[in-house]
Amino acid sequence: MKIYFLITLILGSWLTAQEKETPAAPEEVSPKVEVKSKKVDHRIVIEAPAPIPPPKLFYVTKVNSSAKFTVEDLTEIAELKFEVMQGGADRLSVEILGDAPITSVNGEHLRSWALRQEGKLRFLDFIPNDLKIRHYRFVVQIKRSAIKVPGPHQISSFGPEGASGFSATYSLSSEQGLRHQLVTAEGLVKLKSADGIDKLSAVGRAVISADISLSAAQPAPVEFRNIQLVGDVNSSENSASFHLSGTAYVTSKNPIALRILSGRAAPVESPVSAGYRLKLAAAGYQIEFQSPGVYPID
Repeated sequence: MKIYFLITLILGSWLTAQEKETPAAPEEVSPKVEVKSKKVDHRIVIEAPAPIPPPKLFYVTKVNSSAKFTVEDLTEIAELKFEVMQGGADRLSVEILGDAPITSVNGEHLRSWALRQEGKLRFLDFIPNDLKIRHYRFVVQIKRSAIKVPGPHQISSFGPEGASGFSATYSLSSEQGLRHQLVTAEGLVKLKSADGIDKLSAVGRAVISADISLSAAQPAPVEFRNIQLVGDVNSSENSASFHLSGTAYVTSKNPIALRILSGRAAPVESPVSAGYRLKLAAAGYQIEFQSPGVYPID
């Protein structure tokens, strides 16, 4: 009996020691978790380091923009290139100066774009569709219709928004029969100009404006002579009708349209096969000539 008791005691002690030395397997570990043994009253605290934040976005912006005046409108096309040096580009932005409407934005890796207003500042945001791309290229078209000739006009320009590097070049031209003269060129360096095209460069925010007028050496593309406008007011119907007559001398070799009517009015009738036509435009009604000639207006 004594030997049996001694063996039982030794085995019991050895089993208890094994239970203390071999705790239960821990559960799934999270950034900070407490693991408790099922049979022994103690706890283990495991702390994982905080996740490494993604690298900060660094990118360089290059702009190449051209603006051209015609008798009817000012068209600007800007090519914007972004080179991502570090991080993922979930949004690329530039400041845009000027209030001319943007008519289109295109790019191979463009998911969407938006204009953002912050106080008096305007920003153009590009949302890429692939964050792994290092080089992005977007083309922006800006167009202002029914411009005033002669008169001053602001040219759209760009500035850095979050970019670690920025450069821009601008070119300004006008069609035959028009001439432009720079009025404002803040933050710009004028480059060598040729063939009537002004070229400027900037490494930051810039402001550009130009005065457009008819060239003294060229006749006006359309000249109206002997114009008469006779009105008739009908007080009982609270309306008025007008009759326009005269002659249009067209020298433009290309189709040309001029605004002739705007506001709360509309044409009632126009001549058929007169060599011109009336068409509805954003700013009202325009008279369009397809070729040079002399056209009676009635």
